[in-house]
Amino acid sequence: MYTGIGEDYLLWSWDYLATWRDLLRKAERWNFNTFRLSFRFPEAPATTHSLLDYKKLNEVLNLLSVHGIKAVLDCHNWRDHYGWFGSDEWINSWVELASVFKGDSRILAYELFNEPCRDTWCPSITSTEGVARAFAKATDAVRQVDSARTVVWADPFDYYGGSVPEDTRRGNVIYAFHGWIDTSNVSAAKMYAFRKAKQMDDWERIYGHGSAWLGEFGTFGEYDWEAQKTFAVTLINRCLESDIGFCWWTYSSNPEVASAVLRSSSYLKPSLIGSLALLVGLGTAFSWLMKSDSGGILRMRHSRVTSKQVPKVVDVGYCCNPPATLFLIPSQLCRESEPAARHRESSRTSFSPFPFRSAQTENINEGELNE
Repeated sequence: MYTGIGEDYLLWSWDYLATWRDLLRKAERWNFNTFRLSFRFPEAPATTHSLLDYKKLNEVLNLLSVHGIKAVLDCHNWRDHYGWFGSDEWINSWVELASVFKGDSRILAYELFNEPCRDTWCPSITSTEGVARAFAKATDAVRQVDSARTVVWADPFDYYGGSVPEDTRRGNVIYAFHGWIDTSNVSAAKMYAFRKAKQMDDWERIYGHGSAWLGEFGTFGEYDWEAQKTFAVTLINRCLESDIGFCWWTYSSNPEVASAVLRSSSYLKPSLIGSLALLVGLGTAFSWLMKSDSGGILRMRHSRVTSKQVPKVVDVGYCCNPPATLFLIPSQLCRESEPAARHRESSRTSFSPFPFRSAQTENINEGELNE
């Protein structure tokens, strides 16, 4: 399960590696495994995001790789790629990049174009079907160079009518759904989050598991905090339930807000019943270890343990063939979802139940924003 954040690949900084190291320290607690790196090609009629420099990008990829993080390279339109989407120049730019990074395991996918609204279409595109065909053409060109490369296409409900023409469908494609809402109404925010989550669920039922990704979402500061937080938290929780990855857009611009949302969600938290099952499993294991003392495997100084008596391990021998229940949680007791378990397995650090935060935040305040 891909979880992470999206950022300009140089973080709009001259000292970009130092800035990245600082951001990685701030985001470390969240065990992210995927970063979406936005850039602009030199040939693009764009000015917002950092200009692609292969040497600098390679340095950033190396730094992320050290932290166990893979990258999605994002050709990021932000209302400035006018008339470029679908052009030969756009496709040729991707072919060149694909040649440079052919087979590079530091890269998870190429996001071919962010938010291809009508103003970005080249003259040959005249319909939403044409948008899908442009993505298919670019995909084919990239795979002439790097045949196994995963690519990301734009939100299908926003940019090509909620379906993909059959002749444009390609394998190994992830569709990036985006979630934003300009409202201060909590009910409306929650309703829209459920609607967006349903779109992703429906998409995966048709196009297969792993075909949907919440590739960009966040909160708007000019609207009511509770409504915006409710929207973002609901999206995260629905993604976790459906085993769909998510990517918070520009964590660096306000890590306190992003962290407040993540803390309020179910991300990296065991369920109540799952926690109970964990205790049951540990109790079963401890009981077995105490009984095994007769075989000389584990000997403790105290035969009884009270709240004032802490057992001191005198000798620990090799333990072979323990019962199957040792440290296992009975599946019928554990209601934590399979997606949550798979997330832990795919996380860049090993799972431990102890560092998880359980406090729910109701209002944004000094404590909620504390890093």
